[in-house]
Amino acid sequence: MGAIARCGTEGGNLVLILHGHAVCGGAAVGRLRFYRHGRVSAQLRHVEDAGQEIERLRHALSRAEQELEDLAENAEEQEAAEIMELHRMMLADEDFRAAMEGRIREKGIAAENAVLEVSAEFESLFSTMDDEYMRARSADVRDVSARLVRILTGAVAGGLDTSVPVIVAADDLAPSETVQMDKSRILAFVTMFGSPNSHTAILSGILGVPAIVQLGTDLLPEFDGKLAAVDGDSGTLYIDPDEETVAMIRQKQEDSQRIRQELENFRTKESQTGSGISVRVCANISTPEDLRAAVENGAEGIGLFRSEFLYMESGQRPDEDRQAMIYRRVLKEMGGRRTVVRTIDLGADKGAEWLKLPHEENPALGCRGIRLCFSRPELLHEQLRALYRASPSGDLAILFPMVTSCGEVKRLREMARQVREELRMEEIPFREDVPLGVMIETPAAALISRDLAREADFFSIGTNDLIQYTLAADRQNPHVEQYWDPYHPAVRELIRITAQAAREAGIPAAVCGELAADPKLTEYFISLGIHELSVSPPQILPLRRHICSLP
Repeated sequence: MGAIARCGTEGGNLVLILHGHAVCGGAAVGRLRFYRHGRVSAQLRHVEDAGQEIERLRHALSRAEQELEDLAENAEEQEAAEIMELHRMMLADEDFRAAMEGRIREKGIAAENAVLEVSAEFESLFSTMDDEYMRARSADVRDVSARLVRILTGAVAGGLDTSVPVIVAADDLAPSETVQMDKSRILAFVTMFGSPNSHTAILSGILGVPAIVQLGTDLLPEFDGKLAAVDGDSGTLYIDPDEETVAMIRQKQEDSQRIRQELENFRTKESQTGSGISVRVCANISTPEDLRAAVENGAEGIGLFRSEFLYMESGQRPDEDRQAMIYRRVLKEMGGRRTVVRTIDLGADKGAEWLKLPHEENPALGCRGIRLCFSRPELLHEQLRALYRASPSGDLAILFPMVTSCGEVKRLREMARQVREELRMEEIPFREDVPLGVMIETPAAALISRDLAREADFFSIGTNDLIQYTLAADRQNPHVEQYWDPYHPAVRELIRITAQAAREAGIPAAVCGELAADPKLTEYFISLGIHELSVSPPQILPLRRHICSLP
């Protein structure tokens, strides 16, 4: 959006001021730290001395094994330690080593080229095996080879290199990158590109930290380590701020803290209008780590647990036992308050390397959500087993995304029935009465919501995608941002149709998209009979205060 520079009040130093699009309010002062995207590649290079190159490979293997041994020893979770040990064993595999050394001798190529060639072959071999466990090992091959190539080329691993809280800067951030960050070290997000509806924006909302996107290419990597100030309300980033600017930002922080203290009075208060209408205010979360913020902000439940992030936070698919453990933890920590878990909504802007999704020209309209699960039924089958196994630990509801027909819901209900029958035969305890809901996020689902209400136990209206599909405006594309109109009459009409269908069928309907936190629409939602709104944890108390202020 442009940059200007001005002279500071001290020593005439220049303050660089960048303007972008504000996506999450608040203020922050700290050092800029650029996020490093982990990319593993190596230009083809031939060598004259194959023996020397093999020694170089062996040295890298030894160093990689030591790294993995250290990581295993320092791992806080047993599962992480086991993964590191598995990777170390792969590096020690004689066939793997012999293949790489043979490639160096035969083709006279550099060690890193041999690693990439051989690992691609091994990865392909594992991915085509019938045994599910062996197929999953392809991701491990990719991971260990990436470690080797980084050592051989001197490349720095991707990630956020900091031991203290920083302002995270990047050209843009993928969902898989944001989910792996240490949340305790993030003061704010600032990106060159990106969209106000991106997952960076969603994560900043969950964390309650300021975020600015579309700052442009004036946000230079050379600014890494510089002091910066972020005004998330105006969308302004100050590089090398003067004392006056720092004082202004500090004052904004103090004001925010004062408001936060005032909001604390609403943490245990019932969300009820002056006329006595109660509205459940729940939290949207992406990982179990977000639970703390949800509980601290007085969430009356989890209205949307985006389970796909469990599949994106590591290089491999989480197995049934790990999923069941995570779901149990969430249910127990919610202490009897309902938790709605959305089944895997991968595809479009949310991918996982191990899935090896084919390229699609228009992925937002492609194989995503339940469509992906229908093409890979083992994914949903495994997740449903994990969810039902965890169900005795609390009040669970299951939500299916990207539904467009009644036939899909019937098929999903049948898959759930088969899972329950399996668990019954295996004498594994589970709750029979877990509600199965439909996410209304396509115009098709909204328009047939009366029919869907006969198949579903509840509705959850995902306004982010509903706006995208109704207005044909890609939520990730800044070039069509002006067409993204949350107040468009077509969007409001589809929400009205859905709410009416739910009301007539006697099933609950909730709003879980970003519009749920918009105070301009709260009264409208209540008038439609929608009595549950699910928002990012930091938005819970402001929304509750607003509801209590309504007549």
